[in-house]
Amino acid sequence: MTFGKTQMMVGFLERDNLKMLAYEVSGKGVERIFGGQISFTTDVVREAFIADPVKFANQVKAAVSMKPSLTGISEGVLFIPAEKSYIKTLPATDPVDGFVRSLPYFKEELVIDAEGTEARAKGKEESGLVNHVAFEKKLVEDFERPFMDLGKRIKTVASSVKAVVESHVQAGKYLLLLPFEKDVTVVAAENGAVLDLASLPKDVWVGRLNEFRLGKNFADIKKVYTVGIFDGASLDKLRSEQGLEVTELDRRDIYDVAFESYLSLGGKRGGLPNFLPAVDLSGVTDRLPERKYLFLVGAAVVGFVLVVVIFKNLGRLGLGQSQKAPETETPVVNEQESGSKSAEQTPAPAPEPKPADFKVRVLNGTKVTGEAGRLGDKLKELGFEVTETKNATSSGFEATRLRVAADVPAKIVEQVKTALLETYESVDLETLVDDVVKIEVVIGKKK
Repeated sequence: MTFGKTQMMVGFLERDNLKMLAYEVSGKGVERIFGGQISFTTDVVREAFIADPVKFANQVKAAVSMKPSLTGISEGVLFIPAEKSYIKTLPATDPVDGFVRSLPYFKEELVIDAEGTEARAKGKEESGLVNHVAFEKKLVEDFERPFMDLGKRIKTVASSVKAVVESHVQAGKYLLLLPFEKDVTVVAAENGAVLDLASLPKDVWVGRLNEFRLGKNFADIKKVYTVGIFDGASLDKLRSEQGLEVTELDRRDIYDVAFESYLSLGGKRGGLPNFLPAVDLSGVTDRLPERKYLFLVGAAVVGFVLVVVIFKNLGRLGLGQSQKAPETETPVVNEQESGSKSAEQTPAPAPEPKPADFKVRVLNGTKVTGEAGRLGDKLKELGFEVTETKNATSSGFEATRLRVAADVPAKIVEQVKTALLETYESVDLETLVDDVVKIEVVIGKKK
């Protein structure tokens, strides 16, 4: 086993988003050292299809070059959303159908009706779910190109989902739920073998899960397992409204689980790229202690026994008996005095968070010149520390993106969102992982 350390960037392509992470991988385990994401307009990436490879490559290279945490890493693994062919399950009436059919990836279209039978989409578009099947080869080439241009050694992996499924095998038929950034992936499986899968938008996934079960003839599956972090209210709905038996298998971040599952399974099969060290993910408790630690433990036990024996012998000689301490008057504590002292010791309440405590970056995602500066001035008037205003990597954003770090209080988030909605048509809330700022705004279409 090799115990060297390797830093790796890992990319997950999802809908209009590329999740970029960095890990330090060694023989002892995996540690995340960076997390962020690149968002694209729908003319560049949509439903995890790369519609404009040139713009995609330029924007990825620009974004990666801006992050010192990524520029120094020479190896990487990229996950595309499916295995041999790219399959998306959508309602037959979804407006994205026309977009998908226009792409060079598109191969064929099938409808799964309510009875679970397959039929050509023509004439049956009102009946059920549509499967879009696309060639993988060009998607992989377009995905890898910007990283190859930056001199990175890249391995493209067909599916992070399959790795998670294979590392969380359950008996019989069941559904496995995985919460990614934009979607919840639902996998129908039997004894670890994937029967079918679909990606459901996060805002409607609970209702669409039942649609998936009925449309794919999985209504008899009642056991549901989750991997990743779900909110309890959604899982309670599955139990109360759909009568499902829900068990939480793993409550860690789904991206960390996916990458570690890939490393673990790849290591067992010899399927890892040659620049990756072998990884032991079995846990510290499963490892045998080294000899020096066994020696120290043994010495401590022997020492303890000797101390006990010595004290027993001292007791027999009368040397170990202590003199009776003189009785002292127990002090009476005055309640009023005690209360005042207690009050003095009570820590002061945490100060109310102020806008000035949070650094903000403003990016202009439109073609309106100077829009980032204008919004920056407005946020400064509200008390925020605006550290940077500049153009985004694209100028075609429809919705304004409000990206906030996990530790930003809800009150501050609501204050920024309210200010944005005074000027802009809509605001999408996203998670931000950044070394410099706590809040980032990408300006979209005005009202």
